[in-house]
Amino acid sequence: MADDTSGLSVPPKKLSHSELKEYAPGLQPRKMTAKYEKQKETLLRDRKSIQQLHKQRVHRGQSAATQKYESRMERKKIDREKKLYPRNREWKDADYFIDQYLKREAQMKTERVRARKIQNVEVKGNDEVMFVARVAADFECSPKVQKIFRELRLYKPYTAVFLRRSGENLKKLALVRRQIRVVKPIRQQVEDLIRTRGFAKVDKQRVALSSNQVIEERFGEHGFVCIEDLADTLMKGDEEKFNLVTHFMWPFKIDEAFNDQSNKVPGVGRSAADSGRHLQDKVEQFPFRFMDSLMEQACRRGKSRHWMGPELIKALPSKKEAKFLMKVKRKKVALKAKERKIQAKFDAIAETDRKVARKLRREHKQQREEKKAAALASKNKSWKVAMKKSAKAKEKKEAKRRGEDRRLIAMYGKKKSTAKKRPPKKQSKVE
Repeated sequence: MADDTSGLSVPPKKLSHSELKEYAPGLQPRKMTAKYEKQKETLLRDRKSIQQLHKQRVHRGQSAATQKYESRMERKKIDREKKLYPRNREWKDADYFIDQYLKREAQMKTERVRARKIQNVEVKGNDEVMFVARVAADFECSPKVQKIFRELRLYKPYTAVFLRRSGENLKKLALVRRQIRVVKPIRQQVEDLIRTRGFAKVDKQRVALSSNQVIEERFGEHGFVCIEDLADTLMKGDEEKFNLVTHFMWPFKIDEAFNDQSNKVPGVGRSAADSGRHLQDKVEQFPFRFMDSLMEQACRRGKSRHWMGPELIKALPSKKEAKFLMKVKRKKVALKAKERKIQAKFDAIAETDRKVARKLRREHKQQREEKKAAALASKNKSWKVAMKKSAKAKEKKEAKRRGEDRRLIAMYGKKKSTAKKRPPKKQSKVE
C-alpha cells in the first residue's frame, strides 16, 4: 500500500501550532482527551471554590466589624443612660429641696453679715505664702463666692494657686472658707510642685515647664533663668515679682496629681464638704499636706490661730455668742427628733389603717365571690328543672299520639304500608 503522506516531508521534533499549520495545512490538531477535560473541570471547580471562600471570608470580616461597631455603640448608649439616669440615685422629696433652699438662704445671709464685719475690721497681713486649693463646684457656690473665685483665678474645682497673706486676700478667703483648703508650703515643696505640675501661659496657651528655655525667654530681663529662681521669688520675692510669676504660671490642677477620676465633682454628685474630705483622703500621694479651711483654723487654738492674725479673729463670734448658737442648734436638733417621733407614730397609725383596709377589702372580695358562686348554682338548678319539665311534656305528647293510633286501628283496621319490600337475600348453596 502506498502511503498517503508520501508528499509530506518529516517534520522536526518540536513545532508550535502555527508552525505546524504552515508545515501541514491539511493536518487537524489532536482533540483533547477525556483525561485533560476532567483535569480542566477540576481546576475550574477548585478556582470557583477558592473565590467563594475568599468572598465568604471578606463577608465574615465585614459582618464581624459591623457587629463590633454596633456593640460598641450600644455600650456607649448604655453608659450615657447610666450617667443620665443612675439607678443608685436616691429619691428626693419636695421637702428636701425646700430645706436645701432655706439652708442656702440662711448661708447667704450669714455670708453677708460676715462680709460686713470683715470689711469694718483692719486686717494686717505679712509676706508669707499660702497655697489655696478650690474644692467646690460652681453649682455649690453662691454668685458672690463665684466672683471671689474668679478674682483669685480659681476658675474650676480642684485648681490651686499661690497667694500672699495680705489683708485683702485674708478677707476674701474668710468669705469662701467652706469651699477651699489652705496650706502653708515650704520652699522645697514649691520647687517640686513647679517641676512636676507647673505650666506656663505663653500666647494664651498652656505650655509645660519641662525646660528652662521658656523661663529664660520670659524673665531674662528680671534675672530669672530656672525653676529654682521662680521658687525663690514665690517664697521671698517682693510683691511685683510675685505677681509677675503667679500670672505667668497656669493654675495647678490637683486631680491630675492624684490620677483618679473619682476626685471630679459630678453634676449631681457629692457636696463640697464631702468632696473636700475625699480630697484630703487622697492627699498622701501629693507633696503638700492639706489643712482645714481658713475660718476653722481661726476657731482653733495655738499656732493656726496665731498664724491667722488677731485682727481677723475679732470678726469671729465670741464665746458667749458661740454658746448661744450651740444652744439654739441643740434645741433645733431636739425639735427635729420630736418631729421624727411624732411622724413615726403617725406612720404606725397609718400602717394599721392600711392593714385594716386591706382586711376589709379581702372580706368584701370573698363575699362577692361567694355570691357569684351561689347565683351560678341556682342558675344551674333552674336549668335542670326546666330540662326535666320539657322531657315530661315530650313523654305526654308521645303517649297521647300512641293512644290516638290505637283508637284509629280499632275503628278502621291497620293500614297497609305502601313502601316496597326488599327481596330476601339468596343463600349460597353449600355443596
